Amino acid sequence: MNARRRVVRAGLGIVAVGAALLTSACGAGQHAMTAEEVPAIDGQNADVGQMALRAISVATPTGGSLAIGDNALLTFVVVNSGRADDQLLRVSSTAFSSVTQTSITVAPGQSKQVGSGDSDTNVVLRGLTEEGAGDDKALFPGESIPVTFSFKDAGSVTAQVPVALGEGGERATITAPAGGEGAE
Repeated sequence: MNARRRVVRAGLGIVAVGAALLTSACGAGQHAMTAEEVPAIDGQNADVGQMALRAISVATPTGGSLAIGDNALLTFVVVNSGRADDQLLRVSSTAFSSVTQTSITVAPGQSKQVGSGDSDTNVVLRGLTEEGAGDDKALFPGESIPVTFSFKDAGSVTAQVPVALGEGGERATITAPAGGEGAE
């Protein structure tokens, strides 16, 4: 009986030590401020036929948000993996009253950056609607809107497109008010 108790105690000891080792490494290598995952791009991807849309986003608003009636630049890369030219005929969104765009044709095996400041490849979303602004009466970075892309041959695709969080990897910083938590 005494030998049996030793085996049971040893087994329990091994289980306890194993559990402690397994749970103690859960946060190893993580710092509370940097433990969250951040996407490499502020954007959405979509595919239709041979056309691929990459890093689609509404450019970061200069004033922090878009108000009803404001315009915004749409940025993305369009890639043609097909064997013939295709043309982006129309971009639309229920969140804006209209869209101004230039003709965008992409040759097979090529890509085109849209919204890079080059005047012949811009798509401007005009007049944020109340529907697009929602209850806040504004559209903020991180929120998304539906945008439909219609190509001549590939067809149409709708993507939920985010408002970019910041230029060049900038991230929003929230500071505590004076006298609040963390104040001395």
